[in-house]
Amino acid sequence: MSRNRNESDASVDSTSEQNLLRSRRGFLQKVGATVLISGLGSTIATGTASAESDWPVFRQGHNDEELGRREVHAIQYFLQAHGYSLGVDGVFGPNTKKQVSNFQRANGLSVDGIVGSGTWSNLIITTSRGSQGIPVKAVQDQLRYDYGYDTAVDGIYGPNTEAGVERYQRGQGLSADGIAGPNTWFSLAWTV
Repeated sequence: MSRNRNESDASVDSTSEQNLLRSRRGFLQKVGATVLISGLGSTIATGTASAESDWPVFRQGHNDEELGRREVHAIQYFLQAHGYSLGVDGVFGPNTKKQVSNFQRANGLSVDGIVGSGTWSNLIITTSRGSQGIPVKAVQDQLRYDYGYDTAVDGIYGPNTEAGVERYQRGQGLSADGIAGPNTWFSLAWTV
């Protein structure tokens, strides 16, 4: 079923689903993204996105295998891209926490070793066709392993990666520009 923000939430089956949908809609309006949130049998058209958004929170003890997704991998790729030394294994262990704290300190953020809204918005690196390196691997990894797209994780943002990003963006109701920027990363971090 498809709804826009002017329609009633009456068709949502439970109070918890209504609250989740309202929360997502309010957040996305607050942050400036023009996106569609799919889930719980509904799609909601929403407003805009900023750096102070309610990103998912990751901390020591999280690991991608248990979560069934690859956000810790993305965090580790982005830390590497910012020059921090750590492996990309999907486990938010002591070294990942240490490097997150170092990143936070270097960027004037609250230092707690937890990746939440402020850290995510400073950590992500926008990539597009022609980009190369570790930040490209972060988006390629997400597309390949979380979404099953036929995208090589080679660090080269070529036509196949761009097409994968566009396909993902269209599927999520984002502007399909092929650029993996803040709105796309916010969606990737929340959606599976």
